[in-house]
Amino acid sequence: MEPNVMRKVTVLAAAAAVGSLALVVQYAFRPTPLPASGEYFLTELARAQIGPLSVLMALATAFAFGFFVQAQPVLVGFCILAVFPIVAMYEGTRYRGSHNLFPFEMAIVATWAIPLILAAWLGRLLARRLGRRDLWSGTGEHGITSR
Repeated sequence: MEPNVMRKVTVLAAAAAVGSLALVVQYAFRPTPLPASGEYFLTELARAQIGPLSVLMALATAFAFGFFVQAQPVLVGFCILAVFPIVAMYEGTRYRGSHNLFPFEMAIVATWAIPLILAAWLGRLLARRLGRRDLWSGTGEHGITSR
């Protein structure tokens, strides 16, 4: 794998990990009762952790990835929310008949991603205005590669 591609995969995996971590931090500061075990346990657990702290942490993460790394805003926005499709796919394969409205669930996740995409775009725009080096492509020329 090319170093540039590996760098991008690592950045997007880090965005997904931080997005999942935002839910854990929300649970640490505001514990909620665990949902009943069963078909939608993980989905209900993840949705119960959406709160002010996790939203603020996700927005700050998106801005930071846009500002410091200048990563693609759309990819950052969706990677931060990657835990929700992963949980839905797991439960959909584990329990037959659950998450049968998966496309609509992904439309809701896409709607949740809009503020994160805007935060990452704002961070990237500010970084370019300040003349920061582009770490996303590794060129230092705002994403323009020499190839």
